Amino acid sequence: MTTLNQAEAVFSQLEKQLKDHPLFTGIEIAALRKDGTYTDDLCVRVLVNSPSATHETLNLPKEIDGVVIEVHYSVIELH
Repeated sequence: MTTLNQAEAVFSQLEKQLKDHPLFTGIEIAALRKDGTYTDDLCVRVLVNSPSATHETLNLPKEIDGVVIEVHYSVIELH
């Protein structure tokens, strides 16, 4: 199981790595989702502005030091 300290370390690493990437919109520590259900485990979720963005297009592994990295398309709308 991923600890908060492990997730925070990966969060910090990815935030620095992705800050200038044009598809990158944010990053968060979140509950890991498996088979459509959220678990008690943590992951680092990379938020992107394209539904076609993948680990490969962002040059990211799927896991760092046991911490799962999710790529998640997210649109922020201001009203």
